[in-house]
Amino acid sequence: MRDSHQLIRLPPRPIPSSIPADEKVFAIGDVHGRADALRFCLADIAARPRMKGVRRRVIFLGDLLDRGPASLQAVNLAVRAKELARADEALLLPGNHELMYADAVAGMPSLWLMNGGMDVMQEVDQNWRDLSWADAMRAVERSMPAGFTDHIHRAPSHLVVGDILFVHAGLDPDAPPDAHLERRRPHADNDLHWAWIRRSFLEWSGGWTWDAATSRYGWGRTLVVHGHSPAIIHPLSASRSSLAGCDSVDGLRRVCLDAGSARLDQIAWAHFYRREETTMLQISAAAAIPQVDPSDLFF
Repeated sequence: MRDSHQLIRLPPRPIPSSIPADEKVFAIGDVHGRADALRFCLADIAARPRMKGVRRRVIFLGDLLDRGPASLQAVNLAVRAKELARADEALLLPGNHELMYADAVAGMPSLWLMNGGMDVMQEVDQNWRDLSWADAMRAVERSMPAGFTDHIHRAPSHLVVGDILFVHAGLDPDAPPDAHLERRRPHADNDLHWAWIRRSFLEWSGGWTWDAATSRYGWGRTLVVHGHSPAIIHPLSASRSSLAGCDSVDGLRRVCLDAGSARLDQIAWAHFYRREETTMLQISAAAAIPQVDPSDLFF
């Protein structure tokens, strides 16, 4: 089958943060049901040469589902990512869409249905409106890979590898990281939760290295890799240079891997690896190839 996506890649660049010499990390941003783009991404990771003694880790930053056309496929691909990407480990960090879904399954108040959940319901059963809410949610949960909902409840809020912190939405510049990232915090759709935060995190330029002595964040080596807030709002197929918008390492000490998948058929991922004593970053994306209407060829 002909690929429906094209690869767009920024040149590798050194970063001031460091990861262990025996680690390679691939972080995948928001997917939102773009299963074909995710399949392309995992195949690209799998094609990267393996190095003896170096552990390959794949980290999903959350929001696998909702809004796009194939959430069930995307979740199934993520569950099989260890195999498909030829990785030693694959970890799904929950995003706000996974948390909303889990709340809905548990019968708790949730904004899930109005934030893309209806797209998933349509995938599962186009007649879901004829079912009771409990039956409809049971059907959705049964359509997910075994244990997926439980994983959302058990998964950590974040992961730290060397100087790099991976989290769905970001950090609160006014709160200690341990308190902000507490996984057992009640899920709330506000702008201070680690799965929802936007403005205060995105506007902070003071660095993300926590100083326990002063109880403040400062400029340092810590890098935050996140999704949730689109760094790209236009099709990459028309503006490949837009991918550079994911890289805010130098000015803000963060990398945003939300390529606008909630509305666009494209996803982004980052590769962190060591080149001798230097840690390198390379950002890539899978972007839909524009479809040409045959009638446009005649003029």
